[in-house]
Amino acid sequence: MSRWIRHLGLLLGLAATAAFVAYAARTLRGQDLSRYLAPPAIGGIALAAVCYALIIPISALAWRLLLKDMGVARRWRELATIMGITQLAKYIPGNVGQHIGRAAMSLARGIPLRPYGISVVSEAVLAAIAAALVGIAGCGMSGPGMRLLPGHHGALALPALLVAACALALGLVLARRALPSLLRRFASKRHGGDAHGALPGNRILAAALLAYVLNYLVFGTGIAAMTLLLLPGQPSHWLLLTGGFALAWVVGFFAPGAPAGLGVREGLMLALLQFGYSPPDALLIVIAMRLATTAGDILCFLAGSAALFLSGRTIGARAAMRPIGDHHET
Repeated sequence: MSRWIRHLGLLLGLAATAAFVAYAARTLRGQDLSRYLAPPAIGGIALAAVCYALIIPISALAWRLLLKDMGVARRWRELATIMGITQLAKYIPGNVGQHIGRAAMSLARGIPLRPYGISVVSEAVLAAIAAALVGIAGCGMSGPGMRLLPGHHGALALPALLVAACALALGLVLARRALPSLLRRFASKRHGGDAHGALPGNRILAAALLAYVLNYLVFGTGIAAMTLLLLPGQPSHWLLLTGGFALAWVVGFFAPGAPAGLGVREGLMLALLQFGYSPPDALLIVIAMRLATTAGDILCFLAGSAALFLSGRTIGARAAMRPIGDHHET
């Protein structure tokens, strides 16, 4: 059954990508795109890529907190290296490569299966809650985003924030109750005891949630700066861009089969941005955003690979400098 779901998800992802490409070709036909290849535009994409790459060190900090609260102490640099190296594998349909690679690297470095499974499931749930919170609040508070709400009236911003706050509270309660059952898919049968007691505490979950909220805010700032450089003279709706990306991310995350949410995220982001930009401008922002995220993933992979190589050389150098008398036979 799961195989058919993956195949269906892959077909849906391919269909969404094909539809987006067809729309892009039709919308940009006859447009002069040379000005978007100017150094400011390229610099804006590079800046957005750097902001996107900051997701890895911030997420690694949250991962470290989750593991530490379960009695597994790991250095932030080591966890950031694991996350950075496995970033590119998410472009395999279904994100299977990223999950397998991250699990393999983590278990090889002595992270027990049970805490690893809890931390990864917690991360996914909290990241989705953070995306919903930022997405609803960002789009609800932005000027163009008001048109997404019934009545097109600014007074609905407060109800939108209240809905977001309620969604956050409900999500935390559901996450706390759902994690033990989700854990059974990751925990080994050899581990007994109550899974609920092994979960991270509420304070740690809240701290991790804030880290994931920060991820969206940082990349939203990068998208806004990129838009200013890409479209000189056009307004940069930071709240709409940040909220739109967060909502597009969470929809792409739950889209089965679509590699890195390809096609699905672009389609939703495009629909949201057309409330604040003309269709050609919105399309260029979405295309530039995909270029920035891909470049950011490559940057994370290169940084993680370099860190892994340097850590290996450091360990080798320490072993070579160890006095001969320190080597004892057993």
